[in-house]
Amino acid sequence: MRVVNIISVFAIALFCLKANSQVVNIPDSIFKAALLSNSNVNTNFDSEIQVTEAVSVNNGLYLSNLGISDLTGIEAFINISNLDCQFNSLTSLDLSSNGAITDLDCSNNQLQLLILPQPTSVLSKLVCENNLLTSLNFSNQSELGWLDCDNNYLTTLNLSTIIYLTFVSCTDNFLTSLDVSSATQLNTLICNNNSLQYLDLSPNIGLFDLKCESNNIIYLNLQLNYALGILECQNNSLNDLILSTNVSLWFLNCSNNYISTLDLSSNQSLRSITCNYNLLTTLDLSSNSSVYEVYCRSNNLSVLDFSSNPQLEVLNCRSNNLNSLDLSNNHSLQGLNCDSNNLTELNIQNGNNYRIDNNEFWAERNPLLTCIQVDSVNYSASTWFRIDPWSSFGTNCLVGTEESDNQSEVSIYPNPVINELIINSRNGLSFKVEIYNCLGEIIYSAFLNGELQKINLSDLISGFYILKLIDSRNTTNIKRFSKL
Repeated sequence: MRVVNIISVFAIALFCLKANSQVVNIPDSIFKAALLSNSNVNTNFDSEIQVTEAVSVNNGLYLSNLGISDLTGIEAFINISNLDCQFNSLTSLDLSSNGAITDLDCSNNQLQLLILPQPTSVLSKLVCENNLLTSLNFSNQSELGWLDCDNNYLTTLNLSTIIYLTFVSCTDNFLTSLDVSSATQLNTLICNNNSLQYLDLSPNIGLFDLKCESNNIIYLNLQLNYALGILECQNNSLNDLILSTNVSLWFLNCSNNYISTLDLSSNQSLRSITCNYNLLTTLDLSSNSSVYEVYCRSNNLSVLDFSSNPQLEVLNCRSNNLNSLDLSNNHSLQGLNCDSNNLTELNIQNGNNYRIDNNEFWAERNPLLTCIQVDSVNYSASTWFRIDPWSSFGTNCLVGTEESDNQSEVSIYPNPVINELIINSRNGLSFKVEIYNCLGEIIYSAFLNGELQKINLSDLISGFYILKLIDSRNTTNIKRFSKL
């Protein structure tokens, strides 16, 4: 009996010794070298990693940017909590045995296959951007809170079973469907540059930041997203955008869509609005007293009223149909671009014109704008150069500028002109004549003498033109005519 007991003890000891000496198979020499040089892993400082050593690691493995192409052997590290293997040359990664991982970064590899911890997982953060993934299975990832899978080849992203998500970024994929319907705590969703057409985020009542630009979205439901503060939905195919319930919205970019009406009356927290390249005919900002920047270029706007926007600092309204623009009450103004409109009146006499430097003032290609009302003619004339040749600055444009008091001394006829334009200068002085097209380009220049002069315009194409005459007293006269 004693002999039997001795044999049993010996067998158990032999088994334990064998288990303790069992070696993890690690075919990638770089991966193996990294583990052997890590004293937290290779605790006996030999030339192999034993299974017992691998199982004992319960913190993280940090293997980024080492040139590893194969992580075979990682399955033995069943208790690691973090794995950072970004910037390697991995093509596949199987973590089905690593159920203790909470934080995984495998970005910037060449992954075509990624198997997440199974069957139960505590994974809370996954970063797998910049790979070659075509699919991801999240069926057992109920604890996931952060996902970054940018720049892959994903066509669908089903996150419908995950309720704790707070951050999702899936930019630069080929997504046609995205389901985050259970993520009521979702704070940030970034899904730019995909192929989404429909996006219903009404279940995501905690959503604050939505960036969905450059898709093919025709339907965007945000009616229950009361906490939404940032919305960037530019470069889509939206015909309308309903924001009546998004009372916390402070930043909006909806440029490059097909929006014809935009009701912002409920968005009293709005600070920044960009709605360039739409079909807007009106833009009412009377309820948005906190707005400080407005970009509304390339619409069909004929009227803009900023009398209720005292904090306005930047305005770009170029390429619209504006006839007048009064910014005299916008004392914080630092930048203005009103190029390419039909302005006849522009008043920026707000007492703080010194805030606007040359690079921030544009008022060219306004064929009917002859006088721009400013604080100081000297300051504006010496600082702001992006105006049309026929435009000038004045402190009271209602009575004309110093350069436009002698308009009655010159007359032109016929108007419209077919072939020959006659200029009648009643003062008899010689003068320089310049003709500009609507783009501000000079197309004719000459010096003329005498009271009656004729100019042959038969080669001129039909359109609207500006005639500028400067006589020997340096008096400027501006006339407009059309060519048939």
